[in-house]
Formats: sequence, structure tokens, C-alpha cells
Amino acid sequence: MENQKANLVFDTIEFLFRFVSKPGEWGNVSDHTGWNTEDYLSYDETNGKIEFREEINILLKAFDQGYELQSDGKILFVGDETVNFIDAEFPEYDKDNIDNAIHLAIKWWKNRNQTQEDKKKAILKLAGVLEYLKKDGTLLQILGKQDSSDLFNIANNFGIRHHNPDQKTDFDKDIWYDWIFQYYLNTCIGVLKMIKKNKP
Repeated sequence: MENQKANLVFDTIEFLFRFVSKPGEWGNVSDHTGWNTEDYLSYDETNGKIEFREEINILLKAFDQGYELQSDGKILFVGDETVNFIDAEFPEYDKDNIDNAIHLAIKWWKNRNQTQEDKKKAILKLAGVLEYLKKDGTLLQILGKQDSSDLFNIANNFGIRHHNPDQKTDFDKDIWYDWIFQYYLNTCIGVLKMIKKNKP
């Protein structure tokens, strides 16, 4: 019930953001009927949205574990200081195959209506990034063969990528999915930083 109430409030905030504008100068306005009235003469949508986000995010960040209204009008989970790694910057490398995939995984992870399947999907997206880096040879240059293999053992053995009788499935997904996502995201960012550092 509490989640339903929170989602109703969040939906309302997102709706208001779509239409908010900052009023300009106050003055006399006349319409086609000849009636004169006083109203704002202009509205600034861009600055209205900026100010709305600044004010509402003060409240959203203090609510529960922390949320934030993004510039695209969506409210996402941001968490407390323990999950600030999600917003870590990383070097641009390959926009289509790497950068966009990491940003998409983060967006899925921060979805305020996130389910366990959403978490799994985000982890799979990061595993796909690492798989791509493995196939183009970059991952092996940075981590070596054994460490590279160990990365995929996590996804394979915990029932994230493949499905077989030997996989571990009786673990607490809420806890382990958080750990796996953080591990994969930090690995992706670390590898990209190493690539940039070693680039001639």
C-alpha cells in the first residue's frame, strides 16, 4: 500500500514536470471577446523545469532511500551514499556497443518500479558489455585469461546468463543481484579507465 501511494505521488510529480513553466512579467491581457484581465505575459518552460527539478529533488532525495527527478522527466532511484558508484563517470570508448549499453543498464537498475527481473536484465546488459570487450580482445589485454573467465563464472553459475542443473538458484536475489551489478559495473568502468590510460 505504501508503495502504491509513493508511486501515485511520483506519477503526479512526473505529470507536473511535463507541463511546468516559469511565469514571466505580469500585465494586462485582452482576448478576442474584448475582455481585459491580468495574467502572465509569457512563460519560460526551460527555466521552469530546471527550477522545478532543483526544488523537488531536495524532497525526493530525502524520501526513503533517495530518488531523483531526471532531466527527461522520469523519477529514478538513486539510493544513499553506498550506491553512489552507479553515477561514476567513465571514459567514452564505443558509443553504440559499450557506452550506451552501460547507460541503459544503469537506467534499468535505477528504475523506481524495479523488479528482480529488471535487475537481472541490467546485469545481463553489463555482462554483454564484458562479452563484447572479451571478443574484441580488449578484456584479455587488461585482465588476463583467468580473471576474464572468472567474471563470466559469476553470471553463469548464479543462473543469470544460462540455465542448467548445476547453477546456484537458492540464493537471496535481492542481496546478490545488488552485489553482482556493482561488481560488473565497477569492472566495466575499471576496464575502460585502463584502456584510456594505456592508449598511446
